[in-house]
Amino acid sequence: QTACIKGALLVFNYLIERIDYNTPKILLKVCDGFELMGATFLLDMQDVATALFLWRKAIDVRTNGASQIPKPYLGVHSVLGVHEFCSRQELEVIAADIHQLKLQALCITERILGTHHKDTIFRYMYAGAGHADASEFQHCIVLWNYALGLKIQKETLLSSDTSFTVRA
Repeated sequence: QTACIKGALLVFNYLIERIDYNTPKILLKVCDGFELMGATFLLDMQDVATALFLWRKAIDVRTNGASQIPKPYLGVHSVLGVHEFCSRQELEVIAADIHQLKLQALCITERILGTHHKDTIFRYMYAGAGHADASEFQHCIVLWNYALGLKIQKETLLSSDTSFTVRA
């Protein structure tokens, strides 16, 4: 997970090559790794081509081979208003829409890391800041309020880290 969050592709590839990934549980983690790495490349490095490559690779691993690894379907995200792509066809429909791809990256991050992970919350804050820079203040407020809600659930309203988030 750490390699995927930080975009350490060499470390990720080393692990993929060295460890035996033959059980469905381990293959699920590999798929999650490709998806999280893709989210990192899109959100942190603005590398759409690599993100799409990694997401397509995750779909290939899920669908090829003796055991199919279905992607968990969590429904439509309550704040983002989208559901995570589940097939190559769904991914190809949005492949040219950077806004939709960023929403997918946020969904993927939240599903894999969870709502209380600091990097999930940070990515929502960062996405909100991107909307603020583009003068899309309503989107910014929605994402920042969601991130603040996650932060309060994780800690408390009175923690110093949460109060810093509120002031930001």
